Amino acid sequence: MLNDNLRGTIMRTGRAILCLVAILLVTMAGQVRGQDLIVSANIDGRASISRYEPLVLTLSDPIQAQQGRLAVFLGETDLTAMFTPVGLVLHYHPELLPLPTGPHDLIVYRVTDDHRWVELNRWTLRVRLPGGFERAGFDPGLSLSNKGQVGTFPAPPEQPAHRLYQDFSGQFDATVHLDRRAWSLQAQANVVGVSYQNEALRFDEQQEEAPRVDLSRYLVKLERGAAQVHLGHVSHGRHRHLIANFASRGTAAELRLGRHLDVSVAAMNGSRVVGWSNPLGLNDPSHRMLSGTLGLDLLKNHPGSLRLEASYVDGSVLPRTGFNQGAVVDAEKSGGLGGRLLAGMRNQRLRLEAGFAGSRFTNPNDPTLAQGQDLVPVEPVTRYAHYVDLAVSVLQNAKLTPALPARLSGRVRHERVDPLYRTVAAFVRPDVEQQAVEIEGGLGPLQGQFTHTRSEDNLDGLASILKTKTRQHNVNLTLPTAPLLGASGGRAASVLPRLSYSLNTTHQFATEMPAEGGFSASHLPDQRSTQHNGTADWAGNGWRVGYRFSHAFQDNRQEDREEADFLNVTNGVHLGLSPWRFLDVSLDVSLDRAENRATERIDRTRRLGVRAALRPLSLLSFSASVSPTRTQDDDLISRRTNNSVHLEAAWSFSLGSGPQKLARGQVFVRYARRESRNRDRTFDLDQENRTWAVNTGVSLTLF
Repeated sequence: MLNDNLRGTIMRTGRAILCLVAILLVTMAGQVRGQDLIVSANIDGRASISRYEPLVLTLSDPIQAQQGRLAVFLGETDLTAMFTPVGLVLHYHPELLPLPTGPHDLIVYRVTDDHRWVELNRWTLRVRLPGGFERAGFDPGLSLSNKGQVGTFPAPPEQPAHRLYQDFSGQFDATVHLDRRAWSLQAQANVVGVSYQNEALRFDEQQEEAPRVDLSRYLVKLERGAAQVHLGHVSHGRHRHLIANFASRGTAAELRLGRHLDVSVAAMNGSRVVGWSNPLGLNDPSHRMLSGTLGLDLLKNHPGSLRLEASYVDGSVLPRTGFNQGAVVDAEKSGGLGGRLLAGMRNQRLRLEAGFAGSRFTNPNDPTLAQGQDLVPVEPVTRYAHYVDLAVSVLQNAKLTPALPARLSGRVRHERVDPLYRTVAAFVRPDVEQQAVEIEGGLGPLQGQFTHTRSEDNLDGLASILKTKTRQHNVNLTLPTAPLLGASGGRAASVLPRLSYSLNTTHQFATEMPAEGGFSASHLPDQRSTQHNGTADWAGNGWRVGYRFSHAFQDNRQEDREEADFLNVTNGVHLGLSPWRFLDVSLDVSLDRAENRATERIDRTRRLGVRAALRPLSLLSFSASVSPTRTQDDDLISRRTNNSVHLEAAWSFSLGSGPQKLARGQVFVRYARRESRNRDRTFDLDQENRTWAVNTGVSLTLF
């Protein structure tokens, strides 16, 4: 009987527990169901959509009132009210408000009654522009300027017709950016226009035929993944002895093949090009530069730590200079190969760069220079160059004391360039071998640098050519005394100066007398130059004082010129005051002493400069400067005086209100007066000259 009662009690208790568990499971299932709400969208797996394509969000279950509400954001914009709910689906129709272009995050939140925001899902939404572009941008810039001369005396001798003038110029810049799927296009251009013919961009080349509105530069860059193509003004090359950042108009391409290999090629004009004509810069194959570089990263997980580069150049230039250069040039050709090794530790404590190049140079016949004469042709030659550059960091902010971290690094360089080595794609000084050692370090605020350089020429040791050697030392020290002594501010910091000192010594000398070269002992250089420079600067609240010192001595040691030495000593003081925010005053005084020991003559120069700047209004400023200079020798044989006065008023203005101004500009009026007098008793000379001019100018930036 007892067993039956016990059995019944256990069965009833079990049924009650099962009912309770079922009720709890049903309740928890409802809560979990609300918390595990799943939201999907019709943009899943799509790279991009149109601005006018509807958005459809689908819920896995209806959201209950006690679970909160939904919120939909596109970037930082709340679009919740723009969605229309229909059952478990929310629709966004962009007819009234198209989607903004570009990449944005579409985020769906569940906002609880206690203001907790639970993120349910997130998508990266890329919205295309018309034409299928995902992103587009156009950034123009236009600036106009005017410079004029409303009075002058006397008229300029070189251009008397341009004595009084009002010249105008303008510059237009534009940048375009387009993205579509994996493609990216960037384009930029700069156009310059002038009213005065002599200031045209290509006036030196075309004189009166030069267009007054001309294309200064442009660049188009097309990119897809690891490939890039550049068109316009490009540069190429990283080998100092073969092609070093050669820049001109042309085309270039870069391609990265995996994580280890990359290649770049370029075809460019042989000199700097501007203008509308020859848009690609490749019209003339005889004035063209072809180059390529192949790079290999040997360490998979550390790009740049161990890298090999091979470079190639095939160049041909005609006797032309750049559009703004003047020189006597000749037709030249060269072709060469070069290699570079770059290695370094991950912490950059040890870095190595080494390179080797071979170049075959040809100087073809140039009828322009020959002028009908029979010239001996120049034989093509192949020469080589190499260099090694090793840098090591011994100490990197080592804490010798808590307030004095220490730094110490060193560098060793070696370079040799064979005689007659030439390349048309880089300026390289031939027939030179050079070694250098550089040590740089610091202790707290103290910084120092020491460099020793040795070089020599005539590497082939030709007996008929002068061979010279050069030894050079440089020392630079900088010491801010206030931080060193722990004075970070206040009166003590203003009393303690910032000191600097530099020493440069250069000794150049010939090693032997050239045979059959017509040299005498006095022609063999043997000169040692030493220069000391020092400064001390103090600064306080509204004032600054500086002192500078320079001592330069040129010691000539060659035969028959032992007394032809020169000594120059300079002492200078600078004082600046800013008693109020709207006023700055400065004073510069310097005394120079130049001694020529060969003629036993000493010239003394005194310079004084006073300048004041006044800003009574934030947009209005006035400035004035006076600078008299006098030079006179101790024997009163000659005397030169120069006096200059400058006055200027400038007013800045803007059109429009708010942060986005329609235009910004400045108007100025400037007066300049110069007087000089030169008297010399040796030549019975007494010359006096006075000039003055009043100039005006306006600059305007529209956008």
